[in-house]
Amino acid sequence: MAKKALVVIDVQNIFFANENYQPFRAEEIVENINGLIKNARENDVPIIFIRHEDPEDMQFESSAWQIYEGLDVSETDFFVEKKTPDSFFETDLQELLGKEQIEEVYLCGLQTDYCVDTTCRSAFGRKIKAFLVEDAHSTYDTEFVKAENIISHHNKIIGKWFAELVPAKEVNFG
Repeated sequence: MAKKALVVIDVQNIFFANENYQPFRAEEIVENINGLIKNARENDVPIIFIRHEDPEDMQFESSAWQIYEGLDVSETDFFVEKKTPDSFFETDLQELLGKEQIEEVYLCGLQTDYCVDTTCRSAFGRKIKAFLVEDAHSTYDTEFVKAENIISHHNKIIGKWFAELVPAKEVNFG
């Protein structure tokens, strides 16, 4: 059986700081991600949290940069820092996956149309078997497109080429 890892992309405090501007279905997404984390821990599956750093609003080690306080984080989890939408680009993620002998990654997090999308495509380009947890990633409404449509569109495109789609309730790390 292939060794798996859960990769939680950019679920950081900044994305939940404004109670009037939350990711689409924020509570459901956090609940689903925490369910995945629980499932992973119960089955000794490594959990990798990705943190995006930006000099304007997500400075390294600032409160905004920290993993969202609503997630179940443990000292035994892995943490990868990045400065671009690609969780692999100029990070130690691929090295970590190799060191842990990970063959499959289950991806979830924020934002669908930026870092989640880019990381799925990058995993595909690196020949890493990726699963996108279709109800455990989110984004915001834009001026032109509702978040719900962005998520549906990305699930369709990513699921066709770059990652296998799986609902959170069907992920079984055991």
